[in-house]
Amino acid sequence: MTEGNALPEAAAVGPAGGTAIEMAVRPTRGVILAGGQGLRALPHSRLRNKCLFEVHGRSLIERQIDILRDQLGLRDLLIVVGHLKEEVRRALGSGERLGVTIQYPEVRRPEAGPACGLLEARALLTEPFVVFLGDEFHLESHHARLLDYLPRRPEVLLTYTAVLDPWQIHANFSIEVDGEGHVLAAREKPERLVNNLCGCGTLYLTPWAMDRLAEAEPSARTGRVELYEAAAGLAAEGKGYAVDLADAGYCNVNTLSDLERARFRYRSRRFSRFTVSVALPAWEEAESIGHVVRDFLAQPGVVEVLVADNESADGTAERAREAGARVLAGRYAGYGDALRAALNAATGDILVACEADYTFRAADLPKLLEYLKDADAALGTRTCRPMIAPGAQMRPLHRLANVALAKYLEALWWPRGGRFTDVGCTYRALWKETWGEIRERLHGRGADFCPEMMIELIRAGKKCIEVPVGYHRRYGGVSRHGGRWLSLARTAWRMWRRITGRRLRTWLESRSEPPRAI
Repeated sequence: MTEGNALPEAAAVGPAGGTAIEMAVRPTRGVILAGGQGLRALPHSRLRNKCLFEVHGRSLIERQIDILRDQLGLRDLLIVVGHLKEEVRRALGSGERLGVTIQYPEVRRPEAGPACGLLEARALLTEPFVVFLGDEFHLESHHARLLDYLPRRPEVLLTYTAVLDPWQIHANFSIEVDGEGHVLAAREKPERLVNNLCGCGTLYLTPWAMDRLAEAEPSARTGRVELYEAAAGLAAEGKGYAVDLADAGYCNVNTLSDLERARFRYRSRRFSRFTVSVALPAWEEAESIGHVVRDFLAQPGVVEVLVADNESADGTAERAREAGARVLAGRYAGYGDALRAALNAATGDILVACEADYTFRAADLPKLLEYLKDADAALGTRTCRPMIAPGAQMRPLHRLANVALAKYLEALWWPRGGRFTDVGCTYRALWKETWGEIRERLHGRGADFCPEMMIELIRAGKKCIEVPVGYHRRYGGVSRHGGRWLSLARTAWRMWRRITGRRLRTWLESRSEPPRAI
């Protein structure tokens, strides 16, 4: 806690371990406002309530529930719903799965703003409570600090945190406080900044404060009651304080860019904890497989290398086991079938697909992982000329074919935003949760598996980034897809057919099915 937040000495201890004063003003219920239309996140918020957008497999609103339950000890919750209200109810249910109980008051006019939504639940808020916005993201915040202010008997508590990006404040809420936590000034979506303090969407309110909010005049700027400006006005009258949450990862998720920023912050902060699994399809790769397995196992974070061995007769499986790999022996229909089996069996948080012929190096893995902090998938590309080693099977015609097919794929799905230069590069990394979302829609058994994965990543709304990787001469054996001109032509034909057929299928599906949420 910062200097100046010292509290008065406590009085008699209350029945729950707090002082009598604390028990009189302790919040008894949490409120999450989840009824807004999410206009700045259109078109995606048309299909999914913005509070259900996910950061690393967990929705924003579930993360808010975690804070209310674990930091503030609140298990009796109201979730104010409006836009796509049934979707929110289906996702959270009674709250039993999350260790809370939930009621769902409804807001009749979602466009009227958070103050209107809160006042709709006024009859249920007869004791002090804490209100959250359902579309905010907090990373290692200190919401428990709100409880430290209870001996001061506040009617309202605001929250804030220091940020580096000034646009966060412009899009949200500015606040000025003194060393004691007194509110000097506050404004929603300010045009001019005087500091780097961004107001957060967490408030502590009492029934008295709710009565005052109900009487507040609409803002001349927006024509509606602005909840946080009105609450700040009460605090400035001496009825409350502002609490520093010291949350370096805070994001108010108004747009998809905000959501990507929240995901990046979560992944970056925890990246060293994530484990990596490497998947290798193999057939007759005895000469190279041991080098590849040892190369990857020496990389930090790699916990396993899985080799899907397609009935090799040259001792590939034995060499792989000796090097430390987990071998999945079987009869696979092709390269794509084997790779899919290895990815399905992987246990890591991050899945890496690669080749068993030593044409790629583990030294490029940190590049893919670094970009994966800011993406759902990082796809290698072999078409960057300086990255092609002497003797590699990437002659001019190979490069031209890959670039042409990649641009063809890109053009067919242009509105989705993918930008590619290589459809045949196996070396790629993606989050396990991303793989779980697309794997049931992948059917390619051979080299067409690679462009098909790219298509399904695009269709699922995933953020994909291409990363140049080194491409080397294979170690032993002969390539079955690009070693001879006839093989190259057959592989290119299969890829073109897969891309074209998938686009036609997507068009037919779009005419018979509702659009999928991102």
